[in-house]
Amino acid sequence: MRCARYGRRYRWIHSSFWYNQWNFANESGEPLVHLTPRFALMKHGADVRVEAAAISNPDLSLLTSLGWYLLLLTSHDVGGVVAASSAAAAAG
Repeated sequence: MRCARYGRRYRWIHSSFWYNQWNFANESGEPLVHLTPRFALMKHGADVRVEAAAISNPDLSLLTSLGWYLLLLTSHDVGGVVAASSAAAAAG
């Protein structure tokens, strides 16, 4: 992702095998914002940790908001897959 306002580039990457932690990293690969989803039945949440180097970053609010949105999209995708799999298993 490239921010038009300052021209900085960021990468959205998972940092664990199970895809349960996601980070925004800068161009050199240093993590800036860590998001760990905490989803349960009908309940969505996340732990957010901001690295000290990112505190003064003017894009910090954009990164945290976009990260939350991407986590929600991912959770809805997973929910759809589970529903489709359950329906197929019940029909088959």
